[in-house]
Amino acid sequence: MRGAALAWFLTSNAYVLDLELDGMYAPLRFAINDDLNEIARAWRQKHPSMTGGDCEEGDGRCVEDVLVRAMEARVDARHVIANAAIHCKLPGHAFPSEKLTDAIGTSEESYALEQAAGFCYCAADRNFVDNRTGGISAASVAMDAAGLALRLEPRRARAARFGMLAGQDLFGVADATAYFARRFAELKWPPDGSLPSLVLGGSLDLSVTLEPRVAWSPSVEESRSHVQMGWVHSTLPKFVADQLRRGPTCHASFDVEKNIKDLDVLRDLSTELRRRHAIDEDESKAYAYVAEHEGGRLDLPIDRLNASRPRVLGSAACIVDAPSVEGGALAAIDVETTTRTFVEDGVAVVDGILKEETLTRLRDFVLGSTVFTRAYAQGYLGAFLGDGFGASAVVQQVAAELRQTFPELLGDTALRQAWAYAYPRDGHPRGIDVHSDDADVSVNIWITPNKANLDPSSGGLRIWNKKPPADWMFEKANRDLDAIGSILQDEAASYVTIPYRFNRAVLLNGHRFHQTDALHFAPGLENHRINLTFLFARRSEGTACRV
Repeated sequence: MRGAALAWFLTSNAYVLDLELDGMYAPLRFAINDDLNEIARAWRQKHPSMTGGDCEEGDGRCVEDVLVRAMEARVDARHVIANAAIHCKLPGHAFPSEKLTDAIGTSEESYALEQAAGFCYCAADRNFVDNRTGGISAASVAMDAAGLALRLEPRRARAARFGMLAGQDLFGVADATAYFARRFAELKWPPDGSLPSLVLGGSLDLSVTLEPRVAWSPSVEESRSHVQMGWVHSTLPKFVADQLRRGPTCHASFDVEKNIKDLDVLRDLSTELRRRHAIDEDESKAYAYVAEHEGGRLDLPIDRLNASRPRVLGSAACIVDAPSVEGGALAAIDVETTTRTFVEDGVAVVDGILKEETLTRLRDFVLGSTVFTRAYAQGYLGAFLGDGFGASAVVQQVAAELRQTFPELLGDTALRQAWAYAYPRDGHPRGIDVHSDDADVSVNIWITPNKANLDPSSGGLRIWNKKPPADWMFEKANRDLDAIGSILQDEAASYVTIPYRFNRAVLLNGHRFHQTDALHFAPGLENHRINLTFLFARRSEGTACRV
């Protein structure tokens, strides 16, 4: 190409073709998961005078083909596996480069790359735990291997998971990380409402394999066949229907109007059942009813309501694009004061934590994306990192920038979980019961405008000065209300209440008991109380990746 020197290198974010055009630096940046034809077309349109090689003057298509071939040459399987052998060292486990390389060109090539991704993610995690150099390089190669595995076999859910996990250990790769999270969610919850069709494992004879289970909670069948009921209100069908009415800004692959009608019928039938048994007025009647008629389950089989099953339930049918915010997602923060307050009190409040554009993208994503897969007894709804919530690049960006912004609090931590909770008006007014989370630092951010909160003194978070005993298992600390209550009855137990405010972040020691304050929000999808939670835990030998 005219006046062009072609080289390459790998950053933590993308590959770069180092191009010079008439002595001017004109880099072409790309990642494995990008559409290389679109990348080449955009670069050529920005530099229309590029010609040379076998391309005639003005033959833009030829130039694009040359660029695509150059990009593909940088990301072939042999190159990625060779990089993995260099950067992904795991003490006690030799990288199986020979067997993985031998799989290239065979039906096992995508599996070989998936295993390289897992090996590199694990190596990165161990390096970060032990404060060794090389974690960033290993995580970057893990993303490359995962991306190429998915290009070869789009149904490799574990490759998508490894790419997502590796990306969450890096900075500046939010959009690529969200790509993997979206692929993972869409493989688990197919957008067209079909059953998952995954490719799991392979037949390579490897001394070490990394094949974590792909977890569904709830299961796909439960999501499609049951609806929450009892005194707890059937909030999910109404919430999803309202999301679709808001106007999907995604490319829905289903009949939106039919799904809205099916959801409305489901809502009305379950509401009528509750009223007929006077369940709403008396919590004890609700428990008595489900014990007698539903085997103690707080959800109802949709078939028993003589309702059809909306395809949108149990599917990642609509995921709104939410790219990262150029220049950063967080607003200016007094890091020193916040850090000092948290160290002294175990709790710190930051008002105005997010930029306006960040808030807009987050609200559009949460209110428009059908990624809420869990309905809880009190009527609130949950969307989790691996079930679609992580498919938002701005969510991944906020998590990464929190770690960057608070190095003393979060520098040695990893993101263990993140979620969005929505609290529809017809849910239980007390929100989430008192519990403890398995996190050294929990960051909670509220993104519903203040005008929706009908009682400005409430709607926030109540935080106790007590933690669960060291010998308690997580399930007990998180859900055993009787055991928790016995600790909080201690005379030394006390709590502080942080009132709800739009764009307020509450940082707390996640092990401390806490609960949602009373809720008095206006009706309507736009007014539902929504909180985002990011759980960070310090890295340790006990939590590090193991093979």
